Amino acid sequence: MAALSAWRSLKVAPREMSLRNTFKNGQCWCWNEVSGGEEDESMWCGVVGGAVYLLKQQPNDVLFQVLEAPPQQPQPQRPPRQEESLRRFLQLDTHMEPLKQRWTSGSQKVHQDMRTIVDSLPGMRVLRQDPLECLFSFMASANNNITRIGHILMYWRVKWGTHVLTTNATHDRIYTVENDPTYHEDIQKYVARYSHYQAKGQPLVDTSMEELSLRNKVHYFTFPSLNKLLTLNLSDFQAKDTGCGLGYRAQTTLQTVQLLHQLGGRDYLMQLRSEQDPHVVSTTLQQFAGVGPKVADCVSLFSLDQPSIVPADTHVVDIAERDFGTTALYTACTSKSLTPTKRKMINNCFVSAFGSYAGWAHCLLFAAELPVFEDCLPQALVKENGVFKEMKKQRSKVLKEEQRRRKKKKKEEEEESGKGEESPEKKRKIGNHSYSTPKSTTSKYFKK
Repeated sequence: MAALSAWRSLKVAPREMSLRNTFKNGQCWCWNEVSGGEEDESMWCGVVGGAVYLLKQQPNDVLFQVLEAPPQQPQPQRPPRQEESLRRFLQLDTHMEPLKQRWTSGSQKVHQDMRTIVDSLPGMRVLRQDPLECLFSFMASANNNITRIGHILMYWRVKWGTHVLTTNATHDRIYTVENDPTYHEDIQKYVARYSHYQAKGQPLVDTSMEELSLRNKVHYFTFPSLNKLLTLNLSDFQAKDTGCGLGYRAQTTLQTVQLLHQLGGRDYLMQLRSEQDPHVVSTTLQQFAGVGPKVADCVSLFSLDQPSIVPADTHVVDIAERDFGTTALYTACTSKSLTPTKRKMINNCFVSAFGSYAGWAHCLLFAAELPVFEDCLPQALVKENGVFKEMKKQRSKVLKEEQRRRKKKKKEEEEESGKGEESPEKKRKIGNHSYSTPKSTTSKYFKK
């Protein structure tokens, strides 16, 4: 097996870049944590621009390797394009320290909480993902759980993407045709046996003893191109037999693939990066089937250079109510549901508090609500947030009970007022005259 190249430094401190905090905050699904590092190290591996990167957290830096088989012939030294591509993906030109100072300099309680959160979850960055992959990833994420989302997107890569590299579980060796007699055979078996998601089982490859070697190999694939997606049909996206498991999302996914191709493909999405108005970007994305405001805002923030966008859902509404619920800006909107007006108001609240990188700040506040980061936060803050959630839960319960009582009372009043006179459905009107249908005839009619 081929040995890996030497580690190279990104020259970035943990307060600027934390691999764990960045890759676990829910913005992407195809970066995997790698076992085999030291106890205090975190290693992650993923594909960016067709290259496989292995990243390792250090106490004072982040190291990286580009996993690739060594060339057969000596090659002239190439410019560090791969490092540049990785740095753009991690947005390392955006420095966290000035942002943190802006986020924590206000007098509101949310600024005080943010001081605690940025100290507890340092180096949590927003990634600059490929817009094509980001669009279809967040379309698949709608009303889905994290495990299922990850598998659906891995299915896309394995079945329709291009194989880039095969390594071992600890990512310290690379398999090639020259050093592995079953190289092509194992890849073909892996692709053939990778199945669609099963709700009650593990949807991976065959785990029989004769296939144990497949499980000790890790295969990396690119995200499929739009041209490849255009060759697929509805059944490919659905959950039947060989489908990837999109279910009801299959139809809208197919429609989006076709419309995006008509509009210019990936280049059409890339052009949105130069748009200065976030509203225009979000509105443009919502022309695609299956893309609502939340998905459009996620794609805008995580791939289209719109750092002020705050993707609003029920969780973000809770955060906004907790942190801005008494401000004049928040109370100016009286809507109970998540209307376009309320979305805009919530976004304005975040921008007012945190500036032009409000979307990045929102990621920290959102992450502070996730169980995976609970152990990193002071228990006082976790408890305080839990009290608010419980209060809102109880308030919602009281409102639902009140609605139930009102409906019951209204029904009783209608039944009471109907005594002694015939109910409306028993009356028919012809012109200006009304008459009552005999009880037996009416009953038979409505039973049908």
